[in-house]
Amino acid sequence: MPLNVAQREALERLLLKDRERLVRRLRRMSELLNEENGEHAFSFHMADQGTDMMEREKAFLRAADEGRELQAIDAALRRLYREPSSFGTCDSCGQEMDFARLEAIPQATLCVTCKTREENQGPKS
Repeated sequence: MPLNVAQREALERLLLKDRERLVRRLRRMSELLNEENGEHAFSFHMADQGTDMMEREKAFLRAADEGRELQAIDAALRRLYREPSSFGTCDSCGQEMDFARLEAIPQATLCVTCKTREENQGPKS
């Protein structure tokens, strides 16, 4: 059963809220990284240099993950605005996704069955 207008509006609010949260976090990460690269860019002890480098790499990985999540949210919003009546349809099997699934992960593109199948197949070579 396709999503009704109230459900689509609720999902839009969730997506916009998640988008705002991610943008704020990415902006803050960027500010912190810029501050670190300012006056504290060089440590004098080799152990501190290694720790600093590891922390920067972890921050970059978190930012990359959050950037991918932001892209998925933006793609979901585009789908919701361009074709609201088909929003929530699984990209793989074409079945309607449960509202509970979309409420938990509004940017989902696969139903639980197809997502489970994808995860069980493992990475593609």
